[in-house]
Amino acid sequence: MKKHLTLIFALCLLSLAQTTNAQVGTWDDDFIFQILSPNSIATNYVAGDACSFGGTSGWGIDLTEEVEGELVWYRDAVGDSLACGPAGIDLTDKIVLIRRGTCSFSLKAYNAQQAGAKAVIIVNHYTTASDAACTLYNMTGLDSAALVTIPAIFIPRATGELITPVLDAGQPVFVKFALPRFYDAAGPYHYATPVSQVDSLVNMGVRFVNRTPATLENVELKAEITEPGGNVVTLTSVIPTVDPAASVFQYFPGYLPPAVLGEFNVEYTNSVYTESRDTLRRKFVHTEYTFATDNLVNDPGGVGTSNANFISGGFLHQEGAICVTGPNGGNATFVTFGISNIDSVYVPNVPPGGTANDINIFLYDGDIDEDGTIDLASSFDDLTQVGYGVYTMTGLEEDGVLIDAPIADLLTGQPVELKPNHVYYVSLYYNGLEAGYGRDMRFMNSPEEWFYLNFPSTPLGIGNGTAYTFFDGGWSGADVVQRLQLEGYSTSTSEKPNRLADDQVTITPNPAVDQVRVNIDLAEVSDQVTLTLFDARGREVARQTTSNFQQGQITMNVANQASGMYLLWVRTAEGSAMRKVAICH
Repeated sequence: MKKHLTLIFALCLLSLAQTTNAQVGTWDDDFIFQILSPNSIATNYVAGDACSFGGTSGWGIDLTEEVEGELVWYRDAVGDSLACGPAGIDLTDKIVLIRRGTCSFSLKAYNAQQAGAKAVIIVNHYTTASDAACTLYNMTGLDSAALVTIPAIFIPRATGELITPVLDAGQPVFVKFALPRFYDAAGPYHYATPVSQVDSLVNMGVRFVNRTPATLENVELKAEITEPGGNVVTLTSVIPTVDPAASVFQYFPGYLPPAVLGEFNVEYTNSVYTESRDTLRRKFVHTEYTFATDNLVNDPGGVGTSNANFISGGFLHQEGAICVTGPNGGNATFVTFGISNIDSVYVPNVPPGGTANDINIFLYDGDIDEDGTIDLASSFDDLTQVGYGVYTMTGLEEDGVLIDAPIADLLTGQPVELKPNHVYYVSLYYNGLEAGYGRDMRFMNSPEEWFYLNFPSTPLGIGNGTAYTFFDGGWSGADVVQRLQLEGYSTSTSEKPNRLADDQVTITPNPAVDQVRVNIDLAEVSDQVTLTLFDARGREVARQTTSNFQQGQITMNVANQASGMYLLWVRTAEGSAMRKVAICH
């Protein structure tokens, strides 16, 4: 499997190099936003780093040449900087600072463009209660999006508070969108890896771009790895020849980290570019039991889509995070996550059987046929579910306080047995349709680290059907906390759910035609019994609930389901059970 993953990663990088300039939007260009002057606030912000900047989604242009100039406030006819109306000043050859709010991002950029601006920077504010100093938005386009022909980025309020006092004091500020020349540093598959899953890192590498007019020869790249005990390992790799404007992703020799707990720090340098922005620093950690793409630090406020996008997409929101096992495999028992806006999404007094407060937790096999190709392409439906759990919100959840929810194998109800050297995705799924609020879930996150390989590492799906939007890179500037915990993980959460005995739940007939009759024998009355039917790919296709039930038969209508194999999940107060069901019409 390791060999196949190496090939997949190389192909991903090749595809990225070939398609970057064809993409629509000022994003995924890996450029650097620089504040050049005055010196008191001069700094560099790298795309993807924590608290840096975001870009446009599906509109605007890719950065094909560097943009540099004076930064000025947008002013309309009455001096407002929201840019929702035509500019009242000449912005020719300026980079324009605009406040977020009131109108669409693309309309703001278009109004600045019409006044002569060559680039736009939109700065966040605190009017949204859940926004924090480093909150970023991936700017979607609405009004005038197709007409925008200048680059645009989004900066968090923390950066705005650095810039705006200087501008407001009348001091000139110069900024630059600098094209990358040393970037895309990659190490492990995820930020945190259980020590039992440690394996050789055969895909460590970095991208080098020749921005000089001459052909470069024997460009030396270094990766210095400082291990938890202080030992330093230096990896070197040489690029024999790099033509002008050529981009090369260069791999380092394989590195097997010691199987010890702690933090590994990696510093990438090259022999050509020596500015501070050309020294890249990454890190990863070995944990006792935890897989995580987030950096184990909570960024208050969480992330979610706008309520308008959530409503138009059908009230559905699903996150995902990659987990790659080592040669030992393991057993998965819990998923850790957090909720940042419980006051906005919790529904009190949900009737029996209601799912308004449910967060579904899925564990997917990312390569079910074991052909070495990750199955994820255009949606979570590409993946095959192997584990499942449900967390029901209580209304008492707090931002910053993590939740440990048990998961179990779909068939056995036991911890999910993970294959060695295999790809999995842990996923959080929220359906806000029953809640009726039109407010999206904001799952807790950490500032984005981008320390892992360039896979579809943190997929995100918003909406369904024709309104479905899929991002293989998750949110801009944030990684959702959705950690997979291995057996042995200690938690204060109620331990593993009870499993009903084989003779307590039986299915007749099986195969079924139009109805499935579920025979249940409980020791005591259960306030509710919920039946959930999953298709062969693990997608929920039917659910029904019966109140105050102890013994007898519950009938589920399956006449509308296609012929095939299904899984029926039975949940009661005493425990749960999973049963295979065949439907044959």
